[in-house]
Amino acid sequence: VASGAMRAVRWQNGVKRNLGTLGGRNSEARGINIFGVIVGWSQTASGAKHAFVWKNGVMTDIGTMGGQGSQANGINRAGAVVGQSTTASGEGHAFKWKEGMFNDLGTRGTQFSAATAINTKGQIVGFLGPPSDGQGEELDMLTPFLYYQELMTLLPARRPTSRALAISPTGIVVGMTEDVRAEVDGA
Repeated sequence: VASGAMRAVRWQNGVKRNLGTLGGRNSEARGINIFGVIVGWSQTASGAKHAFVWKNGVMTDIGTMGGQGSQANGINRAGAVVGQSTTASGEGHAFKWKEGMFNDLGTRGTQFSAATAINTKGQIVGFLGPPSDGQGEELDMLTPFLYYQELMTLLPARRPTSRALAISPTGIVVGMTEDVRAEVDGA
């Protein structure tokens, strides 16, 4: 916007609509479902980053799992929202949210987790942060996961850093992988 702040927007039929904020300076839309319900994050009046659901022209703060911030990344046809939130102890955990209830997906003993997408079957993908004892290069290690029916399955990854970013209705997962240990010569 003119002030230099960032806003969540929706484009429909060539028309851009500013979705506003939760009272703070910035917001970003991260996902939309077939019914046009949008999710993302917005700063609140205090400057905290909170996940939101935008529906029928209204942006609603869905809160956090007891910590300072949250971010919504995806929403499915049924209105289930996924993302990440800090807990009361300050840890970042992947979540599934629906109708006011958070389901903490856990971290499997890593430093953090984040959910990036959910399909119509309720299959969730995302990634886990480095091992709890990670130091140095280990801090860049990320492992993709698939979460379904209360079970988190790690997806095979050949490189130290991989992220599952989206999942189709039939369960095909896409994402990225990189070898953060690779050195680039000056050529």
